Amino acid sequence: MGFLSTFFSRIASKPHLGRPFRAPLPPGPTHPTRSGASGDRLLAWSRAFVPFAVAAGAALAFDLHPVAVPSLCDPGIDLRVGGKDSTELVVQGARREAPNEFIQELKDILQDNLTVDYEERCFHGKPQNSFHRSVNVPDVVVFPRSQDDVQKIVAACNKYKVPIVPYGGATSIEGHTLAPHGGVCIDMSLMKKIKSLNVEDLDIVVEPGIGWIELNEYLKPYGLFFPLDPGPGATIGGMCATRCSGSLAVRYGTMRDNVINLQVVLANGEVIKTGSRARKSAAGYDLTRLLIGSEGTLGIITEVTLRLQRLPQHSVVAMCNFQTIKDAADVAIATMLSGIQVWKDINNRELVRRDEELYDDTPIKRKCESHGAMATCKSCSDEIASDDNILFSTVSAAQPEVSRVELLDEVQVKAINIANGKNLPEVPTLMFEFIGTEAYAREQTLIVQKIVSEHNGSDFVYVENADDKDELWKIRKEALWACYAMAPNNYEAMITDVCVPLSRLAECISKSKQLLDASSLLCMVIAHAGDGNFHTVIMFDPEREEQRQEAERLNHFMVHTALSLEGTCTGEHGVGTGKMKYLEKELGSGALRTMKRIKSALDPNDIMNPGKLIPPHVCI
Repeated sequence: MGFLSTFFSRIASKPHLGRPFRAPLPPGPTHPTRSGASGDRLLAWSRAFVPFAVAAGAALAFDLHPVAVPSLCDPGIDLRVGGKDSTELVVQGARREAPNEFIQELKDILQDNLTVDYEERCFHGKPQNSFHRSVNVPDVVVFPRSQDDVQKIVAACNKYKVPIVPYGGATSIEGHTLAPHGGVCIDMSLMKKIKSLNVEDLDIVVEPGIGWIELNEYLKPYGLFFPLDPGPGATIGGMCATRCSGSLAVRYGTMRDNVINLQVVLANGEVIKTGSRARKSAAGYDLTRLLIGSEGTLGIITEVTLRLQRLPQHSVVAMCNFQTIKDAADVAIATMLSGIQVWKDINNRELVRRDEELYDDTPIKRKCESHGAMATCKSCSDEIASDDNILFSTVSAAQPEVSRVELLDEVQVKAINIANGKNLPEVPTLMFEFIGTEAYAREQTLIVQKIVSEHNGSDFVYVENADDKDELWKIRKEALWACYAMAPNNYEAMITDVCVPLSRLAECISKSKQLLDASSLLCMVIAHAGDGNFHTVIMFDPEREEQRQEAERLNHFMVHTALSLEGTCTGEHGVGTGKMKYLEKELGSGALRTMKRIKSALDPNDIMNPGKLIPPHVCI
């Protein structure tokens, strides 16, 4: 009896232990902390309860069946919103009102780099290119200038348990920057310094607020570039947070492959660095990869070390047309599987090219010719490739010399014509980019031209002039704006982001296209066809429920089709609030519970971008 009395007294003295016994509060203002008198009433209640507890203990001595204990879930949230099978448009949240003394503390830290202006808060609380909405907006928007500022802001938020929403270029489309619980929006736009460039090591250290376009302008005089190219306006910090990629990922990989290390401010204000500048390391857990794609739910990125590439010597951009989207997808697959081989020296120069069909004045050619061979042979290739100055690379589906393979359906081409005053044939179209030496890029172009002719392709044209190439890629980069231009002014875009194994791309696109063409909504297909990733832009009127439900039905079909083909619901846009409902089917409940445990360990007060990435129905 003494044990039980002590047990319930401890519950009375520790409010967080009492939570499982209370029903979650409905969304609304945070209730004030209970007074000491309230604690006394709970203590009196616990003592009065002791006789019943003793009786219960006696009963347990005879009946030891396990008793269900409520699990740790997100409190105060409708578990359908963002959870399985959710079709809600507006993200719900329980507002946690920021105390006045907290706002004053932020002012002391930031001086004038802070605003509580309503219009500014609404602007930051609404993603620029997304139909997602939230019931709340941030209470305050802050503009840190240094890692020290970020550290102090986060420490204050943790002290007062105020939610944090990181904010980069605002180009994300899955509701990443929504503030469903209010709180602090940390706008990183003033942290855009380039800290160091290491030309010999091909890496650069930057702050998160710099945009990838600005970065490449800085790097161009050095003959270098950062190879990821998402939408215009994206910043390096946001690109890390969403694990983005772009059209060049088929050649250079995603953000995961191009970040060497990070500096991050954790939820308790502690600053960590996830690694060194070494190109490889086996030292401990890979925290860099854990934080890339974490969408601000584990920490705030304050510094990034990026891997750079040399600008290609030459490039060729080609376009061709098809009668069906399946034919176009088949050519993309065939191109990636065409088996181009390339040997490179330490300066990344090509030494030999395609299988046994093409070879040039290289060490391998000279060695082969010394014993009368008229093409490259394996024994000579292996011997040359073993030299310390030679790197051998078999370029296949995972690493082609083709640097871009983009697919546009006929509706998207029509939108481009309308928006840009072009006169392109309104049929499924593929765009390629080939890089290397001038001779090598042309050789690849001819190889792919032959593949195109074997798959019912036509009108194969290519350009090498810099202005012509820039114009073609500009059209592709502005495809989303062309979609908006083709639809009425009040329409929003629901954008899918499925990715499947390359061999299943034609099947996935064909099935999706049949449904899209039968729909009453305006739908376009844009694909990074070289790595199996494609987007559908579905234009709809958010004020008309039947259109919103139709857009959701199309989205739902494409995601589940991709998952049935061993694909993913998001290839590069991230999860945010929009894709949470599909994660359990894709990853399984065990993986989600593991993610929730990591989140709970690093952010026990749940202040870091709450309500994102991990579905609210997941319990631990």
